[in-house]
Amino acid sequence: MFTLPMLAQQPCAIGSIEQISPSDILMRSGLRLLLDASTEIVKTRSASLKPSDEVSVRCSGSGTRRPVAVKIWANVVDFAAIVRYVNSTTIEVATFPREERKIVALYASTAFSTSKKDLTVGQELRVVGIEVGGGNIDATRITIYNTDLILNRFK
Repeated sequence: MFTLPMLAQQPCAIGSIEQISPSDILMRSGLRLLLDASTEIVKTRSASLKPSDEVSVRCSGSGTRRPVAVKIWANVVDFAAIVRYVNSTTIEVATFPREERKIVALYASTAFSTSKKDLTVGQELRVVGIEVGGGNIDATRITIYNTDLILNRFK
């Protein structure tokens, strides 16, 4: 069993930015998040966020208040890997060809090419997600290879 310290706090939003201003972000999902002077942005390519960026956001605040973005990651990654461990919310993978260990968090919003239930140890897959540090990935899309779906054309 492994521990996931970085993933202990669930993201309040994973997805694409629709609109952004100095004081808030509107996600494509319709969720509006407040920004303040303490909001930390982690992005590798350009210094500022823009509409269409894919992000993973950790927030503070709950209840009737609008969530405040505490940390926003915008480091999109895309890699092939082999599944080494599976549970209901995470998978551990080894990338190839370099065999780097990654922990991939799975959410209700994670899109699968087939089904989450097709994830098994030894399965080859492609992960697209947001790198949130320490080899941890918030998955946005997973393509599972070698899951030939049988189509019955003659029902």
